[in-house]
Amino acid sequence: MTHMSDHTAPADLSSLYPDNRIQMVVSSFGYLHGEPIEADVTLDARRQFRNPHDDPGMRYRTGTDSAVRQHVLNTPGVRAIIDNTVRLALDLFVEVADPRFRMVTIAVGCAGGRHRSVAMAEEIASALRSRGVGVDVEHRDIDKPVIETPASPVPPAEALRDSLAQIINRMDDQLSSGHPDPDLSRTVFRQLSELYASTF
Repeated sequence: MTHMSDHTAPADLSSLYPDNRIQMVVSSFGYLHGEPIEADVTLDARRQFRNPHDDPGMRYRTGTDSAVRQHVLNTPGVRAIIDNTVRLALDLFVEVADPRFRMVTIAVGCAGGRHRSVAMAEEIASALRSRGVGVDVEHRDIDKPVIETPASPVPPAEALRDSLAQIINRMDDQLSSGHPDPDLSRTVFRQLSELYASTF
């Protein structure tokens, strides 16, 4: 269970460290490139966020690119996750009484460490800086090779059209006969289900 502070972090924390030294480190990493980074707060972005890797136009870019970053940040609910992460980090920060040890680390991981985690780390760091926190950002795997994943097989358009035409013809025969055959109906619906499963 995550411990939540009873204290509310002030809007501007810069007065807590007048020399402007770094007080938080936000890191991104890829789970497919080694062990996760140890941190006070860890965010797993593999499942909840849109993956730019699926778009060939974004696959070889990174989360520092504005188009990639917006693609990730436009995922429904992502802003709330960012706000909650920032709030938790600030709570951890103000709870530490001794400023010499007031260092909070945040790690964001995705599959390859190039897109989602990078975009999230940059956005979290930006939000923290706007609150007067000195932040350093590190992207461990941003320059690692892109991990290629096999594309899902998609039937050719012609084959798909022919399969649908055959099924529709059988359904037409059923309707025009006036005496539907239950076994044939089950076969038609099974074929539709199989075609849907193989396509989508």
